[in-house]
Amino acid sequence: DGTLILKDKKKSEEVKHTINVSKVDAADSKEIGGAKITVTKDDDDNTLVDSWTSAKDETHEIKNVAPGKYILKEDSAPEGYERVKTEIKFTVAEDGKITVTGVSSDVCVYENGKLILKDKKKSEEVKHTIKVSKVDASNSKEIGGASIVVLEADTDKEVDSWTSVDNKTHEIENVAPGKYILKEDSSPEGYERVETEIEFTVAEDGKITVTGVSSDVCEYKDGKLILKDKKKEVVETGSLKFTKTVSGLDDNSLADGIKFIITGPNSYRSEFTYADIKDDGYKQIDDLTLGEYTVTESGTTIDGYTFKNSSTEITDSVEVTADNGYSSPASLSLKNVYEKDEQEEEQKTDVYISKVEITNGPEIEGATLVVTKNTKDGEVVESWVSGKVAGETGPHKIKLSTGTYVLTEKLVPDDFHLQAESITYTVNDDGTVTVDSATADNNTIVMIDDVAGALRITVEEEGTGRRIPNAIVSVTTKQPDGTTVTKEYTTDEDGQIYIPNLPVGDDTSYKVTKIPEGYKLTSVGEEKNVIINAKEVTEKLEKIETATKPTEATTESTTEATTVTTEATTEDTTEPTTVTTEDPTEPTTEPTTRDPEDGDKGNLIITVLDEKTKQPVPNATVTVKRPDGTIGTYTTDENGQIILKNIPVGEYEITVVKVPEGYDVTTGKTEKVLVEKGKTTSHTALISTSVITESPNPQPGQSSDQRTNTNTSSVRTGDDTSVIPIIITMVLSLALIVTIIIRKKKMKK
Repeated sequence: DGTLILKDKKKSEEVKHTINVSKVDAADSKEIGGAKITVTKDDDDNTLVDSWTSAKDETHEIKNVAPGKYILKEDSAPEGYERVKTEIKFTVAEDGKITVTGVSSDVCVYENGKLILKDKKKSEEVKHTIKVSKVDASNSKEIGGASIVVLEADTDKEVDSWTSVDNKTHEIENVAPGKYILKEDSSPEGYERVETEIEFTVAEDGKITVTGVSSDVCEYKDGKLILKDKKKEVVETGSLKFTKTVSGLDDNSLADGIKFIITGPNSYRSEFTYADIKDDGYKQIDDLTLGEYTVTESGTTIDGYTFKNSSTEITDSVEVTADNGYSSPASLSLKNVYEKDEQEEEQKTDVYISKVEITNGPEIEGATLVVTKNTKDGEVVESWVSGKVAGETGPHKIKLSTGTYVLTEKLVPDDFHLQAESITYTVNDDGTVTVDSATADNNTIVMIDDVAGALRITVEEEGTGRRIPNAIVSVTTKQPDGTTVTKEYTTDEDGQIYIPNLPVGDDTSYKVTKIPEGYKLTSVGEEKNVIINAKEVTEKLEKIETATKPTEATTESTTEATTVTTEATTEDTTEPTTVTTEDPTEPTTEPTTRDPEDGDKGNLIITVLDEKTKQPVPNATVTVKRPDGTIGTYTTDENGQIILKNIPVGEYEITVVKVPEGYDVTTGKTEKVLVEKGKTTSHTALISTSVITESPNPQPGQSSDQRTNTNTSSVRTGDDTSVIPIIITMVLSLALIVTIIIRKKKMKK
């Protein structure tokens, strides 16, 4: 009627069914127990419908199964049965009928209203004995000496391994059907090894099938697995010994560049140089194919020598035969004779090295300098200490060949200078010297040591040189912005204060503000100016008549004046601190409190004193053996000291080897001291004054030879004489004097 009509049917109530599943023995269809079975929906989620373990003589029911597609799985089989590995798909129709797909009826079938799953009993495994024969490929005779192994193909598990025996077949028992690998690990002597791994299969009936190789290598024949080895091809070889001698050279290494080429059959070629064989003088080559070999030599020309052979190219040949074995090689022997050319003596240029503080200034003494070739670390040409070369009063003269050199300052002269940059210069063929392309005036290389801005103040008794610890000094420094900074410092156990990083110039002053008990200084508080650009400045304080003592007797006692010495130095160390110390004139190796700059190193101060007067001894020569075994030689300064800073920690051996006239020393007396990390170690060596029958200074007209020594005593380093008896004697004497003075005063009263 012109209308499009869409018709819907009413839903009928969903029909569900009960399905029966039977687990049976495939042989007799009897229901068996012990099989674990699951049924899931054949959908994306494999929704579980039911799972159970089969029971003997029972059919399993699954109720309320809707029409649709399902999967039946046997997760494990009963003992003695093989599991059905296939997942069995089946469909439940609307009427409850079941259809099985994808498997044969021998595995699963829907029959008599049951879904029947069939398991087969496991058959008993059959094992076999296989025979393996190792034979000569040329005559099929069984040969011994081959190492053979058989492995399971899937697991590489070893089944058997053995060494073949002549005329004997090897048997392997209890071999289950499956795949295996046969390998020859090593072949008999004189045979080539079968390198291929041979795969073979043992069938249920024991028949063997070889795969992947030809029958020339391995085959199964007459009930044997036969592995065939070919004999090695025998090739006769020989040896050759080449000998080379060179004569007439000052150094045979000059011939290192001579080249040799040996050629022979089958395009044989060997190249080498004289440097390769000069240690032994020969080269032996073994396993050579028999035939003629030729050696050719080239590169025989050597500068400065004339080659005396008839030709600059030398060649020789020899036949290598089967008789030329390792111990009796064929021989090639070549000899080169040279004659040295007459040479003109090399001309050298006089070069002068000047070590100064400022341009055109005086020469500095004590700088250790070294000249090397080409680079700073090159061959050392000469080294010396400035101002210490005998007979030189000006720059040091050194004769140099044409070439490039580097002048380096290894050690600065003292604490007053900074280490200079190395200078590279060139000595030219025309006898001139250039530095940075500029010609040096008078062939003179000038190395300038800048003066550092630092100050060392030493407080000591005038006359004795005894250094005074615990004196307080105020130091005022003018800053670049015009302000002034004043700080107080305390002398350490060596009676010294060290202040680094001061501005160079005359903007620094100091004054002694306090001294230890037992001393009196009339100039305490008097300000002194110090110029921080000179090598050394000394300021003396006025001598006093009496010293302040804590007892009444001190008013009549006298003491010597104290001298304050200031020095401008180059080294930066930590700021000085107050140190309580024993008598500083006594020998000591105890470390001071001032740490060195480098935390991995230490400092060492060596002081040489007169044993009786405790006066410092300048110009004494001391050797110091370092921990690495090297030895340095030093000379004491005017304070009788040698100061070694930032040196490696370890044990040092100190020996006074020479002292000024008027002293006596036993050369070789050695004392050991330990330099510790981050500390300064002091060591004092005491030497004795020679007893002179006449004045120590020659009178007019009297030579030093006319003075007669009546007695001498040896040097002692690290004097171990006990000071306790001396101190006790001094205390008792002082007590006696005080007692006498007190009695006199009472008598006057």
